Order: sequence, then C-alpha cells, then structure tokens
Amino acid sequence: MPRWTYGLLFGLAGGLVALLVERIVFPPLTVAHVDLAGLVNEHVRHPELMKLPEAERSMDAVRFAARLEKETAKLAREYRVVILAAPAIVSGAPDLTAILRKRIEKYAP
Repeated sequence: MPRWTYGLLFGLAGGLVALLVERIVFPPLTVAHVDLAGLVNEHVRHPELMKLPEAERSMDAVRFAARLEKETAKLAREYRVVILAAPAIVSGAPDLTAILRKRIEKYAP
C-alpha cells in the first residue's frame, strides 16, 4: 500500500478518537423544563408572606426572583441542560421543577 493511504487511515482514526473524547468530556446539552409560573404562584400565595406589609412583600419578591434566577442557572450547569419554561415544552423533556422547588424551599419565609 502507498504511504499516503496509511496517512489517510491514521488521520481518519485520529479524528474519530478526538470526536469520541470530545463527546465523553463535553457531552451535548439537552433540554429540560421547569414550571416557573407555578413556583412563583406558590411563593406569592405563601401564608406567612400574606401577613407581611406591602413594602416587605415587594422586597421579598425581589429576593425570591434573584434566588430563582441563581438556582435555575446552577441547576442548568449541574445537569448540563437548557432550561425552558414549562409551556414551551410539549412533551419528552425531563421536568426539573421538583428539584428546583426543594432548592428554593431552603430560603422560604
């Protein structure tokens, strides 16, 4: 066999190995969904929150929104997913709402 044939075969083999290693080290992102509206509604309707004055409820809403954004971003990094709001997904994507709810409940009023 000519020398260039070996070069071509080794080049293809090296490319396939590099692709395989890249897929193992950096797996592709998938899509998951979270019911953000449900989480916000649960928080807003919390009985302890209803007893607070309007100014404190507004401050709590700001803190909750920041926590929700931070925990959602952390969840997306940990699970290597792109998180979409629940109405955007018809079916087939995993639901991470329960996991996000547990993480946010640590900070509940």
